[in-house]
Amino acid sequence: NENYGYIPIESTGTAIIDFDHKERYRTFAENMIKDGYMVIETGQGWHIPVSGLEGNITKIELFDYNFQDKKVIEIQGPNQYCIGPGSKIFHNKLQQMVTYQNKGTEKIWNAKGLDFHAFIDGICRNCNVKSRKRNSNSSHKNLRDRFLKKLPPTKGTSNDYFFNAALQCNTDGLTESEAIEKIKLIYDKWIETDSFSNRPFSNIEAKIREVYEKDLKIESGRPKRSTNGLDRTGIAQEIIGKRQKRCSLPFF
Repeated sequence: NENYGYIPIESTGTAIIDFDHKERYRTFAENMIKDGYMVIETGQGWHIPVSGLEGNITKIELFDYNFQDKKVIEIQGPNQYCIGPGSKIFHNKLQQMVTYQNKGTEKIWNAKGLDFHAFIDGICRNCNVKSRKRNSNSSHKNLRDRFLKKLPPTKGTSNDYFFNAALQCNTDGLTESEAIEKIKLIYDKWIETDSFSNRPFSNIEAKIREVYEKDLKIESGRPKRSTNGLDRTGIAQEIIGKRQKRCSLPFF
C-alpha cells in the first residue's frame, strides 16, 4: 500500500523512456500497449521501460523546439528513478491526486542488443526530437570548429559531433573513405578521454554513410541536401511526422 520508485540497474542494459506529454505521444504508447509491452501512464505522460540495450546508458534529454523549449522526452539511466506503477501521489502541476497505472502487460520492451546511441537516434528520428539544447555549447558550428581543431567531443555531445564532422568532411570535398579515416583518428583520441561513452565506431560509420548517401553539406550553418537523388519518401515522411507531432510505431 506504499508508494515506491524503480530504477534501471547499471550494466544490465536497462533504461526508461519518460515521455513528458501524454497526448503528443499517445499513439506511440498505445501501439506499445497493443504489442503487449509494459506502458505506465503518468500524470502528464508515459513511462516505458526498456531492456536489452548495449553500451554505456546515461540520462539523455530530448527536445522538440517546434512544440516547446523545455525537454519533452527523457531517457532515464541507472542514476535516475521513476515512480512505480500503482503509486498514488499528489501532482503539483495538475493539482490533483494521480495514480501511476500500467496500461500494458508485465512484458518489458526488449531492444535485442541495440547500441544505446543507435537507440537514441531511433527515438530522435521517430519522435522528431533532438538531443541538444538550443544555443548550448553543442551547437553545430562549435562542434565543427572543435573537429577542425582535431579535438574529440566533450561529454554528451558525441551524437551531434560526429554527424557534424561528417558534414564538414563532405563539404570540404573529402571522399567517404577519406572522411572515415579522418574521423577515426578523432574517435581513437576520444577513446582515451573520460568523456568516451563506449559508442562503437560502427555507429559513427552509419552517420558518415548517411551524410554521403544524401550528400548533406553545410550552407549558411545548415545542412544542404543535394537535389540529385532527392529522397522524396523521406521528405514525405518528415512532413507527415510534423503534422502529427507525435511518435509513430516502435522503430525496431
